[in-house]
Amino acid sequence: MFQIYYMGKYKDESQLTKGQPYPYQATQFKESENINEIFLQGLLLGLPLFLIMVFIVIYRLFTMDYVQDWNFHWFAIIVSIFLMYPLIIVHEIIHALVFPINARKEIWNYLDQGTMFVYCEEKLSRLRFIAMCLAPVIVLGILPFLLWYFIAPILTLEFSVCWLLMSFSMTISAVGDFVNVFNTIRQVPKGAKIFNYGFHSFWIQED
Repeated sequence: MFQIYYMGKYKDESQLTKGQPYPYQATQFKESENINEIFLQGLLLGLPLFLIMVFIVIYRLFTMDYVQDWNFHWFAIIVSIFLMYPLIIVHEIIHALVFPINARKEIWNYLDQGTMFVYCEEKLSRLRFIAMCLAPVIVLGILPFLLWYFIAPILTLEFSVCWLLMSFSMTISAVGDFVNVFNTIRQVPKGAKIFNYGFHSFWIQED
């Protein structure tokens, strides 16, 4: 129904392009070829958000009118760490759901870089592309974090720490998406369409 397919291990771009001709009529995003550089750029772009979240946590803890028991079990944190991988899959599914329903969406496991990504060649408007990039961090990172702020007083410290750990990890996992949004705002003119070809994003003006 949603045309979402898990494709397994990603090895090289030929798995994505499948012999399709290079889109010479389109403009490739000006972006780094190095995933580590992209990750670092995304961390810098997300730093204001990360700091705001940290300050909110500190403020919330100081406004609670009771003392939590700090003798919680580390087993719960270990469990939350193991939950991160399924959440990364959910992260990619959320990306895929923002693409047109009839478009083919492929989820790839890039084990060499410890990440996953969704690939779809369907053209998106500038606004929809930005929404596609930010949807997972909003659903899995920011909204759960805001919910925690309001229900923190009724949670045990153990559960609260696990909740925050997953919320922060899902926010940090979006650093690549922050870079895509930054590049879109800086490089793509209004009215242009954005699409994937291989491991890069392109934009094109259509009449």
